[in-house]
Amino acid sequence: MKQGEDRRVTRTRRLLRQALVKRMREKSVSSITVKELCDECDINRGTSYSHYSDVAALLESIENDLFAQLQQMLAQLSTEEMLSRNNPSRTMVALFEFLRENADICAALLCDNGDPAFIERVRVFVRREVLGEWRHMFSDGDGERQEYTFAFLVSGSMGMLQHWLESGLTLTPEQMAAMLTEFITQGVAVMR
Repeated sequence: MKQGEDRRVTRTRRLLRQALVKRMREKSVSSITVKELCDECDINRGTSYSHYSDVAALLESIENDLFAQLQQMLAQLSTEEMLSRNNPSRTMVALFEFLRENADICAALLCDNGDPAFIERVRVFVRREVLGEWRHMFSDGDGERQEYTFAFLVSGSMGMLQHWLESGLTLTPEQMAAMLTEFITQGVAVMR
């Protein structure tokens, strides 16, 4: 492809993604049509179909891109960094900066009209990648208690994130990272 064509493809995909995110803030993704998105972007339906087969494929593409980036961020977090009583780690702050930079997409995916499957996908990843590292902290507890503790920590963290996004990002990434670190640390200490 020529460079001009690459820019047109990138621009069209960006416009379609922005239109979907905007519509998801207004109504259920299952009720959003390709025609609505095309009208919003001022492109024809044929152009849209050359990029995505339907709205579900567009949503899946957005989720896959965001999830891949989230995986990279979470993979950099060590348990020791997350649970440090010192200042929040640079990685934790970077994660919240990433979320702030992608606030429109994250808010759309996590809002009432968002995709519950995406939230569950994030939870499964965190469970798989992080729970193994956390298990050593509960040597005096049984497996069932560990499972409840993990469910509490993940759900609380997700709730904080949703509230932050819904409230307009009133706190800085540094403040959010510090607060989350404090809550996780205190929660783990209480639940031991």
